[in-house]
Amino acid sequence: MGLRKGFTQHLEETKTHLERLDQLFDDMGGRPKTRVCKAMRAILDEGEEILKRAGRGELLDAALIAAAQQVEHYEIAGYGCVRTYADLLGDNDGAELLLLTLDEEKLTDNTLSELAKQINLQAFEANEAEATHLTPARRRKAGRA
Repeated sequence: MGLRKGFTQHLEETKTHLERLDQLFDDMGGRPKTRVCKAMRAILDEGEEILKRAGRGELLDAALIAAAQQVEHYEIAGYGCVRTYADLLGDNDGAELLLLTLDEEKLTDNTLSELAKQINLQAFEANEAEATHLTPARRRKAGRA
């Protein structure tokens, strides 16, 4: 699976995750107050900075994967925690829905890891090939001496 297709597929999964959360809130009889998650905002901001510096091609793809995996790991931690809370509260249906989402997030992370193996190698090779065409002074300036 390619990177673009993987992101598109995960976007569709995320819509399903939101539907599951809506179902859980309906079952609980309420909705939490919405607020900006400072930790996620920081992860997204850092990802945007990385993307600005990544350039194009394989380096950009590698940066996209790194940023996406940071988001996935944060989501995995969050869904894991709330699934455990649902278990402790005896909410078996809620725990089952959350486990489905948790498993999907883990699968996405594994898929990104597999893609990263290929793309990171391609990015490294492209970077090395570019570095061999630089003069020694430009290589030092680029940090490749």
